[in-house]
Amino acid sequence: MGSKFYNSDKCLGYMTISVNRAISASLRKEMESLGLDLTGEQWGVLVKLWNNGDLAQEEILRQSCIEKSTLTRILDRMEKKDLISRRTKPEDSRRKILSLTDKAESRKQDILKAVKKTLARALKGVERQEVDICLKVLEQVKKNLAEPGESLKISKAKKNRPLRLKFLSSGIVLESLIID
Repeated sequence: MGSKFYNSDKCLGYMTISVNRAISASLRKEMESLGLDLTGEQWGVLVKLWNNGDLAQEEILRQSCIEKSTLTRILDRMEKKDLISRRTKPEDSRRKILSLTDKAESRKQDILKAVKKTLARALKGVERQEVDICLKVLEQVKKNLAEPGESLKISKAKKNRPLRLKFLSSGIVLESLIID
């Protein structure tokens, strides 16, 4: 056979998606080994709440770059697991405020342990300087693709409605915990 039509292994988009999936799968296994029922996406929500305190659901959505329906399913599962609670904003009954539960607070260190172990495995043989460069490049790509003043969006061809680009949905793992 001749040369490849397109080498996806050299494509930034393909590589970020495949690395994201590999980190998410590894994190899930590590969580399970510690008796934790938590996905990378749920971890990302917990980090936002641990770092910021109570947040409006739309703020989590804005920061996460995922579809509203996807976030709703993630939050529904987290509420069933007693990790978060949702309450209605007094001034607007359509808006929800997310809070961490005591259970989420009590599992914080176990969850952090699983994340750090996953990252140590993922970054074995990678120098800190290389990680910094990678993060800088990814942040610039994200900025380049974001519309001014908005979260990162692309359009769906079928209905021409906004779709948040799933850009390392559990990338909060990479962005928040590489630094000790």
